[in-house]
Amino acid sequence: MKVITRQDRANSALSRYERLYGYNSMLRALGEKPNPEHVDMVMGNTEWTHDYCDECMEKVQGIVTLNDDSFFICFECVRKVARMVEDEDR
Repeated sequence: MKVITRQDRANSALSRYERLYGYNSMLRALGEKPNPEHVDMVMGNTEWTHDYCDECMEKVQGIVTLNDDSFFICFECVRKVARMVEDEDR
C-alpha cells in the first residue's frame, strides 16, 4: 500500500506530461517540488494534481493505492472501511 497526495501528483506532473506530450518549459520552471496550485495554473486545470477514487468516484486530493496501482481509494473511503472492520470486530 502507498499514499499518493496532491503534492506527490504535482511533483510527478512534469515527468508524466513530458512522457505523453514532450518538453514543457513552464512546468520545468516550477522545479522538482512545485506548489500544486501553480501546476494547476500552468496546466489550466486540476487533472494533473488530483486523482479519482475508484469507490466513491469523487475527484480527491489524496488516495491510497493497493499493491499494483490498479485500485485507488480516497482517505474518506479508507475511513469508512476502517469503521466497517471495527464494527465487525465487535
